[in-house]
Amino acid sequence: ARAGDVDIVVSTGPAGLEQGKSAMTITFRSASTGAAVDVRNVQVAGAMTMPGMVMSANVSLAPAGPGRYTAVGEFGMSGAWQMSLSWTDGAGSHAVSFEGVVR
Repeated sequence: ARAGDVDIVVSTGPAGLEQGKSAMTITFRSASTGAAVDVRNVQVAGAMTMPGMVMSANVSLAPAGPGRYTAVGEFGMSGAWQMSLSWTDGAGSHAVSFEGVVR
């Protein structure tokens, strides 16, 4: 995903996201230079809309170096999850949304 001059890459292991606990890495880089972007207040949320309810995924984050975070999500079932990612940097507050497929 891209927000302004920031490219955000969410990567997983070879199996992708899986039901239960699943890990991912989130990297923030300058779209123009490729350098790591210093971000703060990073939050990730996952939701799957079901008839009559919305299922949420608990996601915990930990810094893993400049512009990089590790995240572990707890996904209750397989399917298409709507993921939202927000953060702040020197240019202000930002957010992107994307779909994550859980197997």
